[in-house]
Amino acid sequence: MKRKLETKEMGVSPLPKKRICLDGKAMVEFLFNGLEEVEKTIGYIFKNKLLLIQAMTHSSYKNNCLTESYNEQECIGDRVLGFEMAKFVSLNCQDTMDAKSATFATLTSNEFWAVLTVRHGIHKHIKLCDNNLTAKIDAFAEQQTRNGHQHMHEFFEIVESVDDPELPFATFTEPPKELADV
Repeated sequence: MKRKLETKEMGVSPLPKKRICLDGKAMVEFLFNGLEEVEKTIGYIFKNKLLLIQAMTHSSYKNNCLTESYNEQECIGDRVLGFEMAKFVSLNCQDTMDAKSATFATLTSNEFWAVLTVRHGIHKHIKLCDNNLTAKIDAFAEQQTRNGHQHMHEFFEIVESVDDPELPFATFTEPPKELADV
C-alpha cells in the first residue's frame, strides 16, 4: 500500500497556505536553504545564487516565485555539455571512432548523470512537489546505494518473484530523467 509522502519527507519547506510577503533577500535565503551543500559538492560558489536555485527547481515546485524551473537551463546545458564532451573525447581518446562514439554516448547519457547526481547526494536538494517523482528518485537512489553506484547497464539486481519465490529475476530501476536534468 502506497502512502502519500508528506512535504517534509520530500525535503521541501513549503510556504504557508497564506503566502507571506517576503522581500527579495529573504526569499533568496528561503529558496537557497540547503543548496550550500550542492556548492560544496561541485566545488563552485555561485555569485548569483538565483542560478543555482533555478537549476535545482523542478516545474512542480510552486514556492519559487523568483525564478523559472530548470527547463530552459537544462536545454541549453545539454548543448554545452554535448560540445564539451565531444571536445574531451576527441582530445583524450585514442580509440577507434566506434569506441569514441560509445564513450561520448555514455558521457552524455541521462543514466550517467543520474548516477552521478545520486552518488554525490545532489538529488536530496532538488526542489519539487511531486510525490510520484519523489518516489521514483528515492527508489533509484536506494538501488544505487545498494549496488555501489554502478551504471545501470553494468548492474541488474536479482530479486525474488512475488508469485514464485523459487523463481528469481533480474531487474533495475530506471533512472528518472529529472536527476540528469539538474
